[in-house]
Amino acid sequence: MLRDFPDGGGRRASVMYEEFVVKQRIRRFGMAPGDVGGLPASYGWVEREQTGVAEYRVRRLEPVGCELPASGLERFVFAEKR
Repeated sequence: MLRDFPDGGGRRASVMYEEFVVKQRIRRFGMAPGDVGGLPASYGWVEREQTGVAEYRVRRLEPVGCELPASGLERFVFAEKR
């Protein structure tokens, strides 16, 4: 999740904000794409790739016939265990 979304700065998706941050409280923090590597590293993982939703759909979901709902507010990270 992009950094400004849970803080309310990304109000371009206000319906999603109300649902996932206010009501369900499942989105508690976000990160800037350049800051992501430190989180998996703290658990012993190494970031190998990071993509936006459009590229993720083409490269990972379409080849296996999966239709996963996702928004432009999300990033996808591929990491490997050290």
